[in-house]
Amino acid sequence: MFGDRMQIENMDINRINAYRDRPDCLLLDIREAEAYQKGHLPGAVSVSFEALMMEEYIPDEKKKIFVYCDSGQHSYEVCQMLVEKGYEAVNLLGGYPAYRWRRR
Repeated sequence: MFGDRMQIENMDINRINAYRDRPDCLLLDIREAEAYQKGHLPGAVSVSFEALMMEEYIPDEKKKIFVYCDSGQHSYEVCQMLVEKGYEAVNLLGGYPAYRWRRR
């Protein structure tokens, strides 16, 4: 049903600095490993989209999870899955390209 769809919190990726160093937060980069190696947000953990969707990686349920990718689409899907499982997850809008562009 349409009304059963969970609301996903979205946040501008450039606001992550307020949360990055907090011990109760986890920053997940779900891009391909090569993309992560070329550049990523400081403090981010690299976990593939597939590993999260197949539950090969299980995050700490006590942490607020911030997720980003290249565009925001895959991170939104991961956030949906995490919220459905009881996690507090935030989709970082614009993905890594928005963060990289802002830092120029």
